Amino acid sequence: MKAWLPLAAMVGLTACSQAPESPYVGPNQPRVVPDGHAVTVVNVRSEQEAQPWAEAYCAKQGRTAHFIQMEVYRRQYHQPTDSASFDCVQG
Repeated sequence: MKAWLPLAAMVGLTACSQAPESPYVGPNQPRVVPDGHAVTVVNVRSEQEAQPWAEAYCAKQGRTAHFIQMEVYRRQYHQPTDSASFDCVQG
């Protein structure tokens, strides 16, 4: 019986924990896919939604995000999702 007490305590504490303060909670949140001096932001509906994610990635390289196009991003065994492609340019 005592062996279950730590497990029960962990489950109870987990149930009381707060969710992260992100507007994108869950498996469908935007995801950044880097490619050298370019980046694709997956799971977004528009350039405006992807821009902050691309800017954050490019800023780490001392560059600025320049929008290329919206496209469908496909991964093996996953449903295709909308994505935005950006180049990280000097600027």
